[in-house]
Amino acid sequence: MELNICVIDDDKSVTEQLSAFINNWAIKHSISLNTTIKNDLHEVVPSVIALCDIIFLDVVIGNENGVEFAKKLRSIGCNATIAFISNYNQYAINGYSVHAVSYIIKPLDDKQINSILNYAVFESDAFPSKRIHLSLNGEDRFFICDSILYIEAFRHGTVFHLLDNKESYNYSINSLEKELNKTSFVRCHRSYIINLKYVKRITYTEVQLYNTSTIIPLGRSYINNVKSRLLWEGQYIQDDD
Repeated sequence: MELNICVIDDDKSVTEQLSAFINNWAIKHSISLNTTIKNDLHEVVPSVIALCDIIFLDVVIGNENGVEFAKKLRSIGCNATIAFISNYNQYAINGYSVHAVSYIIKPLDDKQINSILNYAVFESDAFPSKRIHLSLNGEDRFFICDSILYIEAFRHGTVFHLLDNKESYNYSINSLEKELNKTSFVRCHRSYIINLKYVKRITYTEVQLYNTSTIIPLGRSYINNVKSRLLWEGQYIQDDD
C-alpha cells in the first residue's frame, strides 16, 4: 500500500518533525509513502495536492489562510483526510467547514499524529482495502487484510505470514479466529488460518495459496466450512481426489 501525504507549514522545524513522525508510523505498518513538503502556499498547485490521501495543513501560512485553501481543495473535488495544525485553538471551529478530522495544537505530539494516521487509513471509509485491528503484544496493531497470506500457530503464539515478511505474536490462534470473524480469513486446520483471497487450489488434505510455495494442511473437520466460504467469496475451487 502506498500513501500520498502532503505537509504544509511555514515552519520548517514543524514540517521536519511531522515528517519524522509520519515516516516512523509508516515503517511500523509497512506502508510506502510519497510525501510532499511545502513551506509556502504559493509553491502549492491545488490540483496536485487535491490528489493526496492525507493533508496536514497549517491554519496560518505566512499571510495565507489554510482553511480557505482547504475550502478551495474541497471545491475541486479533493476527498483527502485533512488535519489542521496551529499555534492557536480559536480557529478550530473553522475546520468543520471542510470536514477536517482533527485540529492539532503545536507543539506536535507523535501519539496524536499516529492516531490521525490510524483513523485515516484503518478506520475511515477513505481507503477501499479492508483493515483489521488487533491488540497484540500489548499494543494496537493494524493490518491491511490483503497483506496477510496466512497465520500459523507456533508454540504458545502465532506467526503472521505477510506478503513481504513474517511477524510473531504472543496471541493464540483460537483467539485470532474469533477476532477475524466476518473477514476474508478462515480456519482450515487447528494450526492454520488462511486468507481466502489468496487460495489457488484445494484438495481434500491441503490448500495451495498464491504468493507462497508453502502447502497449508486442510483438516478434515474444516473442509466443508472452507469450501462454503470459498463459494460465498466467489473464489475458484479445484478439488483433487
